[in-house]
Amino acid sequence: MFTLRDVLHIIFKRKFVILVFFIAVLAGGFAGLKLTAPTYAATAKLMLKIGREDIYVPVVSGTTMNTPLWPVAREEQLNSEIQIITSGDLVQALVQKMTPQGLYPSMFVTHPWYTPKGLVQRVIGLYTAIDAYFAPLSANPTPEQRAIKRLSRKDLVVKGTGDSHVFEVTVYSKIPNIAAQTANTLVDLYMDARGRIHANAEGGIFQAELRDMEARLSKAQEDLRLFREQNNLVDVDQERGQLLKRIAEIRSVIVDLESNPAQARRVGKWRTELADVESSLGDLSAIELDYVRKVQDVEVLKKSREMYLERLEEFRIDNAMTQARIGNVSIISKAITPSSPVSPKLWLVLIAILVVGIGGGFGLAFLLEFFDDTLETDRDVEKCLGVPVLAQVGSVCSH
Repeated sequence: MFTLRDVLHIIFKRKFVILVFFIAVLAGGFAGLKLTAPTYAATAKLMLKIGREDIYVPVVSGTTMNTPLWPVAREEQLNSEIQIITSGDLVQALVQKMTPQGLYPSMFVTHPWYTPKGLVQRVIGLYTAIDAYFAPLSANPTPEQRAIKRLSRKDLVVKGTGDSHVFEVTVYSKIPNIAAQTANTLVDLYMDARGRIHANAEGGIFQAELRDMEARLSKAQEDLRLFREQNNLVDVDQERGQLLKRIAEIRSVIVDLESNPAQARRVGKWRTELADVESSLGDLSAIELDYVRKVQDVEVLKKSREMYLERLEEFRIDNAMTQARIGNVSIISKAITPSSPVSPKLWLVLIAILVVGIGGGFGLAFLLEFFDDTLETDRDVEKCLGVPVLAQVGSVCSH
């Protein structure tokens, strides 16, 4: 059991070990700070809100089917937008636009072998060679593939902010202005890509169907016009009303003539005309079904054409809003060039140096003392042999 006196004795006895260890840790920390390039982070903020992409109106017209349908949970939408912005195609487009050399200039710099960075490059090269030996298909990646891999796995972070509808796009880089430029370029590519993803794909179909609809409507209208000319018709209901009125008039005349014996000889003429009018009414009833069907075809095609025109106009407005980047995602703030690095954090490194240097020095001192079996004092002798010390022999000086 160590007493305070023992502890102080060990510390004083091993003070040079503690000091050397602390200096070594301090030098190592300083060298690490000098060799490790600072990393900067640039963040752009976007907000997901309710927009035209969230409303679905069924294509089928009718009073019971035109009610807009609202979307799923906002959290699911937020996760969907995050998946879009971190998709492989978008990251590849970003690398192609900024070029691997523009994103990671240090990736293409070869340092001398005798420098610390040069030694690190040689170690990485050795690991790559071993990996290529066991996995030949992954050997010799292109600069674009290396940049995509590094950006996707390490330097690009997209996440939501708590319970809000805001999500952040953060890019890490060794160069501050490249971090900000990369984040803003990715946001621009994302806004263009999401416009394409959420675009109304029915527009082309509506345009083709509208042309076909207009052709069918023209044919139906021409068929109706020819049918009216062939049957000398303007309107079936109007024609029937006129015939029924004429029949009523003729029958009234016939009744009057039959009640007057002097005019009875004229009844035959009116009966013949009545038969002709009734025959015309019968012919009208025979063609009425065809006429009504042709009129209905024209009306249905007109309504369908109006529906297609409305949907096509919606498509044009939707495209215009897409081009103007008007949707349910808005850019709150673009990334700005950071003025201070996010890593390494100097105060954390200093605390780590103090803790490791002092704690490790004390630990090493006590470890050396534990393995040291030399007897240097009376107390060591009494503790080891279990008997008291009766006398001491001083050093002998020879003359």
